[in-house]
Amino acid sequence: MKNESKLEESGHVEYLPLVQHWRALLDAQVHFNDMSIRTRSVGVTITLGTYGAAGMSIIQFPDKFIRVGNEPWLHISATIVIFGLFLLVSTFLLDYKYYYAMLLAAVTCSEKLEAELERTLREAELPPFLRVSDELCKRVSVQCRHAPFKDD
Repeated sequence: MKNESKLEESGHVEYLPLVQHWRALLDAQVHFNDMSIRTRSVGVTITLGTYGAAGMSIIQFPDKFIRVGNEPWLHISATIVIFGLFLLVSTFLLDYKYYYAMLLAAVTCSEKLEAELERTLREAELPPFLRVSDELCKRVSVQCRHAPFKDD
């Protein structure tokens, strides 16, 4: 909002759509990060509950086995553990292959837009723009996809 008011005060309202697009990209980053965290917490909670149920089935039903022929082959708790592993793998795939990929895409778009905004505002001799993606990359030691900005 601070940068938007500076643009309005300076009479450069033609740059407002770029700034608003940048804000929408930041909102998308927050959304995908939030969804990833929620997926992890719900997935781990359900998986741990499943493993607890498997442990309880061993205690409550020590003689319940899946039989092949007349021979006991596998305790019923093993099927619950297999289901828990399926939940764990499903949670990982949803988180890493979907939400994390979408988060990285939003960050990449944001980095490109920030570079464009920085160049455009510098050419218009306006104050430098917030370089959120660049600062985050520095803080978490991630290699950015664009050349780092030079400090003024």
